[in-house]
Amino acid sequence: MWIFSLLSEAVVAFKDKTLALAPFVCFINNYLEKAATSNESKVDAISLLSNIFIFLSQEERTFMVNSVGWCVLELVMSLLISKQDKLVIWKCLDAMGSFISVSDRFCAYVVEEKSLLFKFHKILTKGKLKHKKQVIWIVGNLISNSRKDALEIAENGLFNCIVIVLHDKKSDL
Repeated sequence: MWIFSLLSEAVVAFKDKTLALAPFVCFINNYLEKAATSNESKVDAISLLSNIFIFLSQEERTFMVNSVGWCVLELVMSLLISKQDKLVIWKCLDAMGSFISVSDRFCAYVVEEKSLLFKFHKILTKGKLKHKKQVIWIVGNLISNSRKDALEIAENGLFNCIVIVLHDKKSDL
């Protein structure tokens, strides 16, 4: 994973990050598409992508999401649905929150995935507090995308779960 750290530092150091992002994004995309790469390594690469987001302008974020977004989103969604590991869930939620904040198409795609909405419901009812916060952030981005998405989320009971989390005395929300 040292190569990812080195590449991410190079991206952050460049004044014109779009020039630095192009080879980085190409490398990440190829890495994520390799079947031999372990899921843990893929999660680390995705986590690094979401960490770089804080250093990018809106235009640079859009470039990055348009370049690797579908590959990352598909992987994140499948890992979230299938994995129970708390660290994997955290990294995937963080990456998903970053990516859907940039793209309306990603928001609509996520809302259409019923098994993912079910996973959000499960996290909100039985998950760790930090995971619940991430899901609330993601749902906030999803409902701001369109009225249709907001209605779909309401029909899946996520609003009720969020209200329960917000009223829980143990949570610091």
